[in-house]
Amino acid sequence: MAILDPIECLQARELIEAGQLAEAVRLLAGGGHREHRAVRRLLLELGPRLVAQANELWAQGALEPAWQAIALAAQCITLEGQALQLQQAIAAARAEALRHQQWQAQRLDDAQRLAAQGHVRTALGKLAAIDHPEADRLRLDIEEKLARFERYLAGARKLLDQGQPHLMRPLLEKAARILPHDPELLRLAHEWQTAITPANPLSRSAALPASCWGFGPWAWVVPASEVLLGRPGEPGVQVPLAGGLRARHARILRDAGQYRLIPCLDDHGAPCRVTVNGQPVLQTALLGHGDHIALGQPPCALVFRLPVTGSSTAVLESRPGDPAPVHSGDGDRFSRVVLLDQEMLVSPTRPAHLVLPDLPCRRLVWRCRQGRLELQADGGTLASGDLDPQPEACRPATPGRWLLRSELEEAEILGRAAAGLEPSTQLSFRLTAH
Repeated sequence: MAILDPIECLQARELIEAGQLAEAVRLLAGGGHREHRAVRRLLLELGPRLVAQANELWAQGALEPAWQAIALAAQCITLEGQALQLQQAIAAARAEALRHQQWQAQRLDDAQRLAAQGHVRTALGKLAAIDHPEADRLRLDIEEKLARFERYLAGARKLLDQGQPHLMRPLLEKAARILPHDPELLRLAHEWQTAITPANPLSRSAALPASCWGFGPWAWVVPASEVLLGRPGEPGVQVPLAGGLRARHARILRDAGQYRLIPCLDDHGAPCRVTVNGQPVLQTALLGHGDHIALGQPPCALVFRLPVTGSSTAVLESRPGDPAPVHSGDGDRFSRVVLLDQEMLVSPTRPAHLVLPDLPCRRLVWRCRQGRLELQADGGTLASGDLDPQPEACRPATPGRWLLRSELEEAEILGRAAAGLEPSTQLSFRLTAH
């Protein structure tokens, strides 16, 4: 080494002798004397040695170390011939490895999403080709859930075989929280429903988990978490609909504020015709605000809505211009079904589950408490029947003629008139229980 050579050359020589080639290149290339003749000479010496090192690492399958070595060699010399081919081969393999990592990450995301939606078997299939700790954890979680699902299903099947279908529901609900779309679960649920439904049409009221109410001409109210849709007059049907429906066509289940639509099975074991937003539903569909539902052929068309933020009471409405689809047992027809969960809000203006512009009070609230249904008028009084001696703001729901009288202040009445609402002092309506 010449006495006037940069100090980096002496330091680089020591690193080379110690076998630390990468550190030597970084020192020489990052210093301020790269164009010095002694520095270039050392880089020209390091280049072939790094190519040889990259080739050896490449043969051992050490992709990233091989790439780092060939990248450092390219800083030392111009790669040509076999050295250039080696760089291209390593770059191609590295790009393929990156694509594989991205594919695995996408597949893991898909598996996590499917598992969260209840498609755990499909998720398990996607995890089969993934070698990743997170995939292993998810795989173990799914396998444990599947084992519990099978235990719940076996327990429910045993109860059915023993003639105890009334004890099956908790097991079926636990299984549905794990695999809500499973065909075996849906078949067993159908057998359970058949087993607990009385065959005698005269026992229809016993098959209903809750009463259904006709509210004036405005709404058909069903205070139940599980609702059966089907043809009018069929046993157990809570929402009797016109159209080309089967006797028992579909169910709507409410769980933790979410609604699922599940087709019933026909006499051949096939799901009844159901579509949501034009897509066939073969197992189950999670309903969202504004979804369009079609049942049967010709179809009965309904729109699913959650019109009040924070309330899980839902509304099924016919499309504008369509005939009222709900046919009650006494001949009344309704264009709106309210699936009541704790409260239903009736108001002159939105937001409300039912908007009645001529409502004479601020709002009328339906409440379901411990199986008991009551009506409460805010800014009004309720009288049940023509001879009710004491109108009150809150009363239990009973069938018959009702009168809702206004108790609004004059300023409120004038304000409503200014807003374009028709001032009214009372509203008469009929409640029917089914």
